[in-house]
Amino acid sequence: MRYTPSERQAHLDLWRESGLSKAAYCRQSGLPYHSLISWSRQPGSTIDGDSVSSDDEGFIELERPSTPVGSSLGATVDLGAGRRLTIASSTDPEWAGRLLGAIFRC
Repeated sequence: MRYTPSERQAHLDLWRESGLSKAAYCRQSGLPYHSLISWSRQPGSTIDGDSVSSDDEGFIELERPSTPVGSSLGATVDLGAGRRLTIASSTDPEWAGRLLGAIFRC
């Protein structure tokens, strides 16, 4: 099935407002998962209201945490494919939450 640009944008908006993962939204709405993935990666689509240009695609700007990263480990997140992210216990929790949200939203 082909979707018009306005239908695509409506699905993107509904998905963002739903708070669901892309997979859960697609299951709930009957939308093919690959369609939502493709639309969300296109230049000009929005993530949290910010326009994404083709130069920025695949990158999410984050500020450095205000507290220095200590030597003690806090948590390790398995990202799959043999990749792990270790977050120090001294890391600002709000920043860590934004980072994890950005990683798992992709």
